[in-house]
Amino acid sequence: MTLNEFEQQLEGFGQSLTDISAILLQIAGPIVDDIKSAAPFKDGYLKDSIKARVQGDSVFIEMLDYGMFQNFGVNGKDENTLANEVPFGVSPRPTSEPFYAYKKRKFGLPPYRGGFFDVDLITEIIADGVAQQLTQEF
Repeated sequence: MTLNEFEQQLEGFGQSLTDISAILLQIAGPIVDDIKSAAPFKDGYLKDSIKARVQGDSVFIEMLDYGMFQNFGVNGKDENTLANEVPFGVSPRPTSEPFYAYKKRKFGLPPYRGGFFDVDLITEIIADGVAQQLTQEF
């Protein structure tokens, strides 16, 4: 590769770094599919609500609020051991940080199958996917 060819590749690389939304959407699609397939199913409302939205350089996985309660669990008034800790960035935020908790119900709700999605794993998949895609483009 000549120096001129290398410089031309560098110019295109800078442009690809400024807008990674297409890459993020491509990565988010299979993540949404995996979450939908693992989500609890009663009437289909939760599964139908699971979507990915890309804004700038961020991916947001959205669903009905009760999906978060089913994923992380909810502690009862007298129990503090059922729910999993809700990581930073998850919305809605628990009013009883860092766990969702009922204020009046004695018994809680365990996470569905221990949790049907993992925020840390999703973050890792997205970061690895972006790095891989940018490396291939360069």
